[in-house]
Amino acid sequence: MSVTFRVACGCLLAVALWLVSVHSGRAADKSPLTVVHLPPVTEEAEGKADAPKAAEKVPAADAPKKSASAAKPLPKPKQLSPEMAERRDRVRRLLKALREQPFNTQQNDCSDILEFCRGFGCDTELTDNAGTGQKINGITCLCWNLPCAGCELMTLSRGHLAPRVGYGYQGQSSELAAVLALSGVPPEYPVRCGAVQRTVADMIEYEKLTCRSGTDMSLKLVALAHYARQPSWKDSLGGQWTLRRVVAEELTRPSGALPYAGTNRLLGLVSAVNRFKADKAPLDEELARATSYIADSTVYAYSSQNTDGSWGKPINRDYPTAISATAHMLQWLVATEPANGLENPHMLQGIDFLTTAYNTPHYQNYISTMSAVEISAAMHTAYVLNVYDQRVFVPADPPPEAPPAKGEKDEQKSAARERLSR
Repeated sequence: MSVTFRVACGCLLAVALWLVSVHSGRAADKSPLTVVHLPPVTEEAEGKADAPKAAEKVPAADAPKKSASAAKPLPKPKQLSPEMAERRDRVRRLLKALREQPFNTQQNDCSDILEFCRGFGCDTELTDNAGTGQKINGITCLCWNLPCAGCELMTLSRGHLAPRVGYGYQGQSSELAAVLALSGVPPEYPVRCGAVQRTVADMIEYEKLTCRSGTDMSLKLVALAHYARQPSWKDSLGGQWTLRRVVAEELTRPSGALPYAGTNRLLGLVSAVNRFKADKAPLDEELARATSYIADSTVYAYSSQNTDGSWGKPINRDYPTAISATAHMLQWLVATEPANGLENPHMLQGIDFLTTAYNTPHYQNYISTMSAVEISAAMHTAYVLNVYDQRVFVPADPPPEAPPAKGEKDEQKSAARERLSR
């Protein structure tokens, strides 16, 4: 009996071990999905100064698409003339100088950091503290509500997260939402205020609730053109809205007295028209009027350009105002011009004016300590030059070199080295 019992137990034990090994093997065979995770916001991270590091940059919204198209043959790079190649080098030297400005959360407030993010989007990198030198991502800094010069940008309003407006925060409403849209920040990226954690999409819901007829919604239109996916929504008063209605409101309201209200309106209309073109929607009614308005404004803009390539008052002007007026004009022109129109004389003169304006050590090294007007002018310039670089110069860059193929002897040597290292 005892022998029979031991045999039975041994059999049961063997079966159990076999089942465990099969289960472990199946679990090991399961490959996890490749998912790009944004840096999480946790209570543990809240107490750590190194939670939002610069390495945790906001991934581009089309990152998965890039890997899928990597196997396609690369197109032949466009050829630049010697003049354009020299212009490319000037633009990229200036962008490098502006990107390396020593912005930090101890001395620069949310308004400064927001402008820095306008210039460089998801690649914005600043110092968390002037003393420690720890680097963080600019978009992360604003969305995670980290204190900047004692100011915290985010608050709760109408049940949603919303950025504050005023000195040290946004210069005007919807500015942060517009910068996030222009930077391509994904709608699921986390946004927080204290213990409340939401997403960029939640902040866009606040932008929808605050739609009001007769008010300046130019920057709101930039954000909604990028993020809004529902065909319609209601504001907090029960009014019905669509993206087309926002376009119609922008076309009919007075331009207003806010600085650069006219160019901001054009930026919003260009963003909306480009969105509907991408969706292959018919450009009729409001969109036809918007397209005509943009075309007429383009003709007027080029006719009013100064001989030095700038826009604005041609005499008795201060340099930051001239730079800002030029950058605001170009920020919608570089988005609406077709590819074959980006090298027209007016565009080239404007780009050359901006690069010449910052061709001094003073303007390239001390921008982070300057006035809010000068910081804004520099970062609007950076935005224009980055877009121009992407549309004109990047297509002319040579494709990245593929690593040389290993010969049979190289593979044998590698295999031998691997065996020796075991």
